[in-house]
Amino acid sequence: MPAPSSIDRTARIHLRLVGGALAIQQFDLKTGAHVPGLDQEEFQDHAGRAKTSCIISRALGGVG
Repeated sequence: MPAPSSIDRTARIHLRLVGGALAIQQFDLKTGAHVPGLDQEEFQDHAGRAKTSCIISRALGGVG
């Protein structure tokens, strides 16, 4: 895969009180990138595989 020329990331964590303590209710991560020579479909394929193999995504997958 070619190297990206730019990557933009935004993370938003939604907290709630559970038994008087903060807990993560939801975690939103938005990522965009410009990768010369890679079309949108290929980018989505790479992003999907990264999401399923990411330890943080897997850990937070059941949060809701």
